[in-house]
Amino acid sequence: MVECYQDLESSISSRNLSERLLLLEAAERIRGRISVTKWRDLLREELRYAEERWLRERENIVEKAGRHPRSLVLYGGSPKALKEYLERRGFSVNVVFTQRYWRPPLEVLRMIASLRGVEELCDRVISDCVQRHLQYLDYILLSGNIDEAHEKWTRENAPFPIATPP
Repeated sequence: MVECYQDLESSISSRNLSERLLLLEAAERIRGRISVTKWRDLLREELRYAEERWLRERENIVEKAGRHPRSLVLYGGSPKALKEYLERRGFSVNVVFTQRYWRPPLEVLRMIASLRGVEELCDRVISDCVQRHLQYLDYILLSGNIDEAHEKWTRENAPFPIATPP
C-alpha cells in the first residue's frame, strides 16, 4: 500500500512556489543579471513554507505509518530530524541512503539559507549559486535524460566553491 503524506494545501503552495521560481529563472535569463533581492525574497518564502509543511507532513507520516507494522518513508529532507521526531513518537527507525549525489546549486543555496538564515547570506553567495543554478538548468534543458544531465554536470562542475566574504 502506498500513502502520500503531503496534503492538498502543501501541493498547492508547492506549485505556486515552483511557478514563482520558474518565472524568476526566466526573468534572470532575459535580464542577463541576478536580482539578489528577488532571490532572497523567494528563499525567505520557501523557508517559511517548508517549516509549515514540515509540521503537517510529519504528523501525516506518524498517522499513516502507525497503521502499518513496517513502513518505508521516502524523504528528501534532513533524515536526522525526521528520525528523531519519529523515535520520540515511539517508532523504530532505520535510515538508508539510496544514493550519494552532489546537490544542484539551488539545493545548496536552500540548504545554506536554512542553516544560516536568509538574512545572513551575503549577496555574492546568492548570486554565485543562482548563476550556477542557471548553468545547471542548461545541462538539464539540453539533455533528454535528467539523470544523465545531472551526472554530466557533476563530473564537470561539482563540488563547486561558494564565494564567501573575506
